[in-house]
Amino acid sequence: MRFVHTLPPAFTIVLARLTASLIFTLGFQSMAYAQNDDIHSKPLHQVHFSISQAQQLDNDVAEIRFRHIAQAPSAEGVMQEINQHMQAALKVLKSQPHIQLQTSPYQVYPAYNKQQIITHWKGRQSLILTTEKLAGLPKLLTQLQPYLSYESTQFRISEEARQKTLVNLTQQALKRYQKQAELIAQSFGKPHYQLVKTQIHSPSAIQPPRPYLQAARSMSEAAPVIESGQSELRIQIDGTLQLGSPSP
Repeated sequence: MRFVHTLPPAFTIVLARLTASLIFTLGFQSMAYAQNDDIHSKPLHQVHFSISQAQQLDNDVAEIRFRHIAQAPSAEGVMQEINQHMQAALKVLKSQPHIQLQTSPYQVYPAYNKQQIITHWKGRQSLILTTEKLAGLPKLLTQLQPYLSYESTQFRISEEARQKTLVNLTQQALKRYQKQAELIAQSFGKPHYQLVKTQIHSPSAIQPPRPYLQAARSMSEAAPVIESGQSELRIQIDGTLQLGSPSP
């Protein structure tokens, strides 16, 4: 024999009302939490900006390139002529210990006629001079001219001057960078801000194009005038500024 327990009608009604109230309360709290999460997850305003700081420096290093082009009935004759001219030039430079010298490899190749038969041989070699003493260069160019042909001159900043200037340039750039961030925040009416990303680009020296320098062809001609000019050393800083402060 089975006994079935049934709840009184009044108790059943109360239980149903409590259940409905609990479901409503939990649903309201879930909506409130969802709205609150939306507020906290709302992204803050970010501003990307950059500044640059530059300085002009006198070029204090010169790199001068000479060459000799020869031709002869044989490859050995070409190399012999090039060696003679190079040795004569090096003899002139022997009294200049402050000059760094570098020679390029030989370039020797045959010359053909229309029948593709070798008629003679040609060759060339370059000599590169690097120095930080620019005062005596015009006279030196004239002395080398009988043995080698002038090719080109490039001026640049020495590594010592570059590193020394880079320290000051970076300090100035960082100060401007921080002031710029503060100015941006003030312009948006945001007393609180945070620099969330900063990227400092390696500086590069920018040298304006220099005109071709033609050395004197003989000792009787006036020595060429050399103007080393200036190069610009520039550093750039990119950053991301976050306006306002995130909610705790």
